[in-house]
Amino acid sequence: MAKTWEQTRSGAKRFARECREGVTYWVIEETVQPWGNEPIANDYTFTKSRLLGLHCGSLSPEGLVLRHGPVYETQPRGMRAMREPATQLHEPFGDAANAEGRSLEDDAYPELVRTEKQRAARGRAGARR
Repeated sequence: MAKTWEQTRSGAKRFARECREGVTYWVIEETVQPWGNEPIANDYTFTKSRLLGLHCGSLSPEGLVLRHGPVYETQPRGMRAMREPATQLHEPFGDAANAEGRSLEDDAYPELVRTEKQRAARGRAGARR
């Protein structure tokens, strides 16, 4: 069974004693997505240095528990990891979306696209002379 360290001062002290270098620990964080807030699992791996001791970036083991909540030894079941791609809820842009390969700017700024096409046509006409 995987260990869990709670977001308390005693949990932080216990995690600082039991934390090992090179082992990945997981916390649950909430991200803001266009379709709503989504809980995801974020991983932290600690390294040891002579100056700072055991740390992960600027976080100490105690700081991880106190700032980011309960810490898990394994990835929580059913949680998407931070580095995994999100589930695709819409059609991709481009050829699959509108069969012509137009970008969103083509629809949003038709006068800009028209002038760019006219400039390109003038450039080609000038090159033929």
